Amino acid sequence: MSGKKDISQLVEQLKGQGWRVVKSPSNSHYKCFAPGGDGIVFLPLTPSDWRSIANCRASLRKFGAKI
Repeated sequence: MSGKKDISQLVEQLKGQGWRVVKSPSNSHYKCFAPGGDGIVFLPLTPSDWRSIANCRASLRKFGAKI
């Protein structure tokens, strides 16, 4: 899994779980705010590395995302 489509699917999953997702002013990243204000995770709009999605998922799980 990698690419813009996968990031878009991940963002939709997060929104379904109550996360607030906002594009950064530079339109290069998403800012994902955990429900309850526990943390913020940044996701790239265009992943540059083959492990990027897996690394993002791991960061999101630390804040309680069910992905």
